Amino acid sequence: MPILVGDTPAIVSVRIVANNGSDPLVLCYVHYKGIAPTAVTEELQEIGLYDNAYDRAVCA
Repeated sequence: MPILVGDTPAIVSVRIVANNGSDPLVLCYVHYKGIAPTAVTEELQEIGLYDNAYDRAVCA
């Protein structure tokens, strides 16, 4: 199975779209093994602390 490596802006963007009804991550998981480097995971955790559309996307 191909591997898809997510970076922070891409993951946040995909999650914002997912919060609006569709979920592109589902398609990604069907066709790819998704991974996120440790640095990306830490950045997403930090973004989750904010009170805006980005934290809502990350926390979804």
